[in-house]
Amino acid sequence: MILTTSLRLPDKLVGPLMNFTALGLKLQEQVLEKYWSCDGLEKAASHRGKIWKLLDTELPRSQDFYIPSRVWRSILESAGRLLCSMAERKRVFELLLPLFNGKARDAAKKLYDLLKEDGEREKLGYLFNVAEAMASFYAEHERLPQDFFELQRRPEPKKFTFTASADDGPEQGQVMKYECNGKVLRGRVKLPTRPELESEKDWEWFPFEVELPEELKEKLARGARLHAPDLRLKRKSSGKLIALLDVKVEVPEKAPSGEKDRALGCDWGQRKLITGTVLQGETQLTPPFFVFWQALKAKLFRIRTGISQLQKIRDRESQKAGE
Repeated sequence: MILTTSLRLPDKLVGPLMNFTALGLKLQEQVLEKYWSCDGLEKAASHRGKIWKLLDTELPRSQDFYIPSRVWRSILESAGRLLCSMAERKRVFELLLPLFNGKARDAAKKLYDLLKEDGEREKLGYLFNVAEAMASFYAEHERLPQDFFELQRRPEPKKFTFTASADDGPEQGQVMKYECNGKVLRGRVKLPTRPELESEKDWEWFPFEVELPEELKEKLARGARLHAPDLRLKRKSSGKLIALLDVKVEVPEKAPSGEKDRALGCDWGQRKLITGTVLQGETQLTPPFFVFWQALKAKLFRIRTGISQLQKIRDRESQKAGE
């Protein structure tokens, strides 16, 4: 199991990371534009191994700007992961299509049970998310979408997460080098110093050092294995941009605790989102507990409305700043 902890990096990395993010978004758009078709998504879905290896054979490195080879393939890996997520969404859509009866919950649950029988552990929430999109389309058009591309427009990425997994490792990395002594993670990352990238001189190594939180220290002390981190920008509620390093560690799966013949049973409902109870065989051991949908739904709609309003304000202010 991979666990991720986000650590804030020095503010001096924000400017170079903004240049890097702009480059990453441009390449993400190119990848999606080239592969946004049945054949393109199928090619991504059928590829085994790191996705950058596929993209690198079909997307020539741009001659309009200078980009180091390892940076190029690392950005391709980040962009390719978005492509693969769309390919998986298409697969789920096609599996849901013959099961859809107008109710998102029913179709998602049917597919969940079928995948579980086949040994796949797809999350019910993800299946429900795709089924909800289909239900919204059905409610608007009084029919199901003819194909995935009628349901899902080509994404227009506004965020970019750089992964170091396609680099040459923590010691030999040509984009990011890092080491961890169990208490502090230190290293350096190669970033562009300006938007116009004309030569190798426009790229520099930026050092960083962050202290690990106690919880992460304990995991590493118990044998957790450090994986290649991710690097990204995040905008705080105040509007300030900060640089984050997503530190990933692999921890062993814990064995189930408690009585082996007991289980938690949950049932999806209409007025109640979930009804749950503890069972032993066919015997109910606890009174049922309920999670009601109405209050949760109202809160989610309020949050969504608030986000939409903030996005409109952001876009309006960005437009004013550009004029």
